[in-house]
Amino acid sequence: MAVSSGRSGIAASIIPALLGSLGGFLLSLLFMQTTSDVDAGSFNNDYRYGRGLDEVEEEEHHEEGPEDEEEFELAVSESIVVIVLVLIVITIAFERAKETIEEAVDRNLKPIIESLFGELTILGFLSLFTFCVTKMGFFEALSVRIFGEEEAEELLELFESVHYALFFVMVLFVLLVLKLVSDGMKTEEEYHELDRETRDPQHIAKCVDRVAQAEQTPVPFLRRCKLLFTSAFPSIRSRRNASVADLLHFYALRREFILERSVEPPFQPAAEKNRVPEDFAFGRYLSISLGHTLAHSVHLGMTTWLCIALFTILFFFVMMAAEAQVVILAWVWAGLGLLLFLAGNIFDVHLDNINKSYAKFTIPSNGGTDQESQPLVGAPNGSEGEDLPPWCSIDFEAYLQSRSFLTKALAKAKPNRQDSLFWLERRGPHMCTLAFQLNLIFTAIYGALLVLTFLPAIYKHSSTGVFMSYVVVSIAPLLVTNIQRRHIAASMTQATSMGIHRKCQIVSHVTIEEKTAAVVRAFVVVNKLLYAAEHDLLANPSAPIDLDPARSLSSVERADIEKTFDGFDPDSSGSISPQELKDILLALGAPVSDETMDKIINALDEDGDGSIVKDEFINFYARNIMADNDERSLDERAHDMFKLFDKSGDSSITIGEFKTALDAFDYNFTVDEVGALIEELDEDDKGTIGPHEFHHLLHKFGSMFKSHRPRELPLV
Repeated sequence: MAVSSGRSGIAASIIPALLGSLGGFLLSLLFMQTTSDVDAGSFNNDYRYGRGLDEVEEEEHHEEGPEDEEEFELAVSESIVVIVLVLIVITIAFERAKETIEEAVDRNLKPIIESLFGELTILGFLSLFTFCVTKMGFFEALSVRIFGEEEAEELLELFESVHYALFFVMVLFVLLVLKLVSDGMKTEEEYHELDRETRDPQHIAKCVDRVAQAEQTPVPFLRRCKLLFTSAFPSIRSRRNASVADLLHFYALRREFILERSVEPPFQPAAEKNRVPEDFAFGRYLSISLGHTLAHSVHLGMTTWLCIALFTILFFFVMMAAEAQVVILAWVWAGLGLLLFLAGNIFDVHLDNINKSYAKFTIPSNGGTDQESQPLVGAPNGSEGEDLPPWCSIDFEAYLQSRSFLTKALAKAKPNRQDSLFWLERRGPHMCTLAFQLNLIFTAIYGALLVLTFLPAIYKHSSTGVFMSYVVVSIAPLLVTNIQRRHIAASMTQATSMGIHRKCQIVSHVTIEEKTAAVVRAFVVVNKLLYAAEHDLLANPSAPIDLDPARSLSSVERADIEKTFDGFDPDSSGSISPQELKDILLALGAPVSDETMDKIINALDEDGDGSIVKDEFINFYARNIMADNDERSLDERAHDMFKLFDKSGDSSITIGEFKTALDAFDYNFTVDEVGALIEELDEDDKGTIGPHEFHHLLHKFGSMFKSHRPRELPLV
């Protein structure tokens, strides 16, 4: 998937929609302001000459004739029409913005958008409640009881001010969530890169050698100070997981995830037949888990609202202690912003410690020279102490004796060693979600009241120097917390998706995706063979060695292409005969002539022995697909492939037609896996796959057609 283009799509498409919405809102305000100005002007003129309200109304009643009444009714009708049209424009702009976000965001992050708009629905109900209570006159009667008859509107004004402040809080909350979605897409990219790099044993061996050499040199004093600072503030270390240390830790996490150790001594890994394969897409698993984790974090539950209510009560007592002096409260509020950052950092360190306890990469005594020959999952027994992750060495008996009464009461269930890593043990993931929710909503509350109340108050009652100092002190926690939140989201995802918190449903989903990726590659190969044979675009295998893309494939890329080859080799003989290839093309409904078939075989069969071996297939794939010598765009290729599978020509692929295409290759899809794949593709629930849904399938796996090179990462 082109993630970067997705982010630019958000920027390019949502901005006009938001501007349209804002323009409509300003237009309605301008119209209402003009009307109110005219009425206020005539009202003030009447009172300027000493006439009372009753006199004015009586005079207007006598002066008004039938023509004036018709003009007034016409003006009212015109005003209603304009207001309705403006509201419709705003609604359309809002819906357009929502659709734009949903189209540009990766499917893994769409649950976040759904949860976000669910919270906006609650805000709509609050507005409806405010309108109903206002029209019932409840606040006027209660205001007279509290403030007296002279302040009959006071309570209503206070309620409306609080309502608008809450609305502004939700606006900031929406902006924070959209920033979180953008950060999530960057984190997905990083997971994808780390996963590919950790599956490359040669690259890992080079990284280990670099670390081993660095450990032989003394660390300068300033570097040691920086390391101590970044260990205390993990989110400040880097805005991206772009260091060798992070790469090796990701490698260790992936290793432990595949081993799936028992939580009981001697912590044996699961039997090899019962665990995920060594080439499991761990980065993809974390990407999907990230979307689910953030979606739960955005959905504010009852506990979160109760915490907000408790905070409101506590701040009321602070106001009473400060005697409601706004300058004092403003500095107290800035201090709360600093506490918000420190609380987030404590949470971040806690998550960082959990992830370090899940897995630890140990540098071999001989550097990385032997790493290349070692399998990813290490020794099958996992009994060697140096191979065990840190959580296995917890003194569990001592921990059970040291548990507090509060922990026992809230955690309820008896913990295991991995539970002991979390606050509240077994309920740790729920506690993490709650903490992240509070971080989000309190950041929005802090920013809203800072802008609406405390910044204007300091500007009004203090000097320019004090005001500028307050701006720096109060805004800094907002900026740093915004940087901090991305690291917290990634760390929380890893902490709540490992070990006993493994999400089996997502594991199954990723397994199906891996098979689907192989099928999509096979579709692309078939399409490329047919198109290139027709237009004489098959690359010449006799190109110079130093320019041959087949010579620069990484081990990960070769392994992925080999999976595609297996689908063309139904008898697992290690070679594809011309008849086997022709049978596949015919099964897909491709019009294959003898001339076309000869061109295809000549391009694939480099040694002319009459069969296509794995290396020849890999060479073709590298030269013709990864090198991308096709002038067609991805959408054009998707359109051509769709026509190949749409045998009825009705611009839709039925379930039967799609299953026939899958069965043409030997990828061992089960009935349940085919059903799950079709359910995911069929976005509109019509029971068929349309062109846009098929295009989405190709775009989703579009990144695998490009060559990937490991990055040269800094050590720390």
